[in-house]
Parts: sequence; structure tokens; C-alpha cells
Amino acid sequence: MEKTGVLNTMDGSPLQYIISGDGPVIVLVHGYGMTMEEWPSRMISMLARRFTVVRFNLRGVAGESNKDISFTVPLAAEDLYELVAGIAEGPVKIMGYSMGGMIAQEFTIRHPELVEGLVLISTHCGGMEAIPPEQSILDEMASAPASMEEYIMRAGRLLLPEKWRKEHPDPMSWFTDYGEPSSPDAVKEQFDAMSTWEGTFFRLHLITAPTLVIAGDQDIINPPSNGPILVSRIPDARQVILKHGGHGIIFQYPEKVADIIRLFLEEE
Repeated sequence: MEKTGVLNTMDGSPLQYIISGDGPVIVLVHGYGMTMEEWPSRMISMLARRFTVVRFNLRGVAGESNKDISFTVPLAAEDLYELVAGIAEGPVKIMGYSMGGMIAQEFTIRHPELVEGLVLISTHCGGMEAIPPEQSILDEMASAPASMEEYIMRAGRLLLPEKWRKEHPDPMSWFTDYGEPSSPDAVKEQFDAMSTWEGTFFRLHLITAPTLVIAGDQDIINPPSNGPILVSRIPDARQVILKHGGHGIIFQYPEKVADIIRLFLEEE
């Protein structure tokens, strides 16, 4: 049974959300260009057996936001604060994927009392200290596909290793969960926000929650060497590296990732 709703931020930007499952609350922060409906359903259903899973759309994703305020990673962290304060009682578990992992770091540093467990997937610390992808990858990420077919093929190239794509030759099987596409304006703002984010490298020691870092060893967007940076600077952190995993490990191995997360959070 799912519950849907909308929370309006202090500046009037609506944050749509979906709540499913039962148990301790885990809030999922989606990645660049995604929507809350694009989390793999197989991963959500597994997590919902043990947790109350909260998915939400970052501001502007559905085309509605305060146009006088530009999207930034710190602003998204404060939106997350408003969401958590509005729908949960006490501390929650936070899971951030890719750009969502950047937002999750900011949120945890700013509001440590609200986080009792942190999961960072396919992400980095940002700023000059993060290991960047090749410039050609950044250029492709910033491009605007002309059609849904082109969008899927580009996402496949960026998120899924070539060997895995050859083993799964039908592009329509790569990303099976989707709803209304994210607003193009929101996607551009998100890219600019990631590019200008100062990062958390010098603040990672302020993360006191037990932290799990999950990465794929063939990630071309977030080079695997970024994981050890996070683990070495967060006091209580560990890492899991998935072999043959790209940036889109949640799409390649949704059940496996969910099980890794469940085991980690149930230990805490």
C-alpha cells in the first residue's frame, strides 16, 4: 500500500513524495536527471519489507518550483530537512544515489541529529578533491537527448558497462521503471549545481552516523577511487564494491543492492 503526498517548502516549492512499507524510516534521494518513480521497483519492494521507504522528487523535477531561487546542493539538503521534519518523528536513515549522495552528505553534516544511518551509492565528496570523470563523459551528461530512444541509449552508455549491455541486448529492459520525465530546466539546474558545489571533503569528519559506501568497479561517471576518499574521512564508514558494476548499479543489481543496504542498516 503506497501513500502519496506533497510537501510545500518554506519558499513554496512543492516536493512530491511516495511512502511505502512499514518499519524504520529510510528516505531515498534520487540522482541527476531522475524522478522518484525511476527507483527500481524490485529494490523498493525488498526494502519496503523491512522499512518505511520514502521517495520524493527534488524541487523543480515535476516542473514546479520557486523560479526566483536557483537549485543548489545545499538548498536541496534544506529541502530534505523540511521533508524529514514534516513526515517523520525523530531520526531517519538516508540513502542517496549519485547526485542524491551529495545532497545526503550535506544534509547529514547540517543535521546530524536527524540521521541514524547513511548509505551513499555511486557518489563522491565533490569539490576539487573529488576524482572527476573524463571530460567527454561530462559533455555527454550535459547534452539534451532529442528523443526517448536517444535518452535510453545515452543512459545505457553512461550508467551500464559495455559487457553488461551486450549480455542484455534489449535497451527496453535496462530501465523498466519510469513515470513523467524530469523537467529539462530542472536537469540543467542540477548539472550546474553539481558543477559548482564546493563539496564536503573538509567536513566529512562531521558525519557521525554509521555510513555505507557502495560503488561499482566499472563506474565511468564516478571513478571507483572516489569511494576510499569518503571512507577514509568519515569516522564510521565502510565500503562495498560490486564487480562488473557501473554507475547504474541500482539498475543492474537492484535486489543485491537492496540486500546489502538491509543488512547494513539492520546491524546499526
